[in-house]
Amino acid sequence: MPELNLRISRDRLEGLTIDEQIALQESALDDGEPRLRDFVAAISKLMVDEDGHNLEPAKARKLIGKMTNSEVKSIGQGINDALEDSAVPPESTTA
Repeated sequence: MPELNLRISRDRLEGLTIDEQIALQESALDDGEPRLRDFVAAISKLMVDEDGHNLEPAKARKLIGKMTNSEVKSIGQGINDALEDSAVPPESTTA
């Protein structure tokens, strides 16, 4: 598997389009059928180099293109977990 570094933060996830978020979420489902092009576009926005700097989308897509379907699905599950965590509203301190 090629070296793949992702930076998943609330800011970066909020920068994804709704279609990209849907593609990421669907990729983690056993019966989900995301459009691969949408999925790749989304995760390419989250990729960073070894120093933590954002990768250019074209370079990121080249790295992703060398991955197998099972590797991509595993990454999709991790991203989906992060998306779910980011969607949980903060606890309210009022009753």
